[in-house]
Amino acid sequence: MPPGSAISSTREKAAEAHALGAHRFLATKGTDELRRAARSFDVILCTVSGDLPWPDYVLALRPQGKLILVGMPEPSSGETNRFYT
Repeated sequence: MPPGSAISSTREKAAEAHALGAHRFLATKGTDELRRAARSFDVILCTVSGDLPWPDYVLALRPQGKLILVGMPEPSSGETNRFYT
């Protein structure tokens, strides 16, 4: 897979991703594109703070690949998180 790939839930951001330099765009909602990309990423930088199909993202990594999480979801009801005040 070429460097500079972009992943989003729908194709709505595909044109923007390509304009910003993405060589490839994968949509995850209702497709198997991420599963077909299994073992093809060295690094995935995830900026989403919501729930994602995490197993598919992990399987998209090559061996020794890195999944970097930047977003942090808000705690569920009844859960505490020291990062939120």
